[in-house]
Amino acid sequence: VESVFNICEVLLHDSDACANETECDSIQQTSRSLDRRWRNICAMSMERRMKIEETWRLWQRFLDDYSRFEDWLNSSERTAAKPNSSEVLYTHAKEELKKFEAFQR
Repeated sequence: VESVFNICEVLLHDSDACANETECDSIQQTSRSLDRRWRNICAMSMERRMKIEETWRLWQRFLDDYSRFEDWLNSSERTAAKPNSSEVLYTHAKEELKKFEAFQR
């Protein structure tokens, strides 16, 4: 883009390329339009980059949360599969019941 701006500058100072005021105005308007559009592209590009980076951070947080949940779920499944409730005293059974009730919440 910078090279195009340089060419526009050269053309503005070239009497053959810019023979009259209309041609010079046209080159200047085109150059300003190009500059405005390029700045707009740069701004949109920065916004999209920020959105992509935020999406990446959210994705990483999701993966971390998922990993913790999966660990908790595996632990809960192991605990539920081995209730240790045969030939147990009432107080121990009551403690086991409290553990399973906690899992249900």
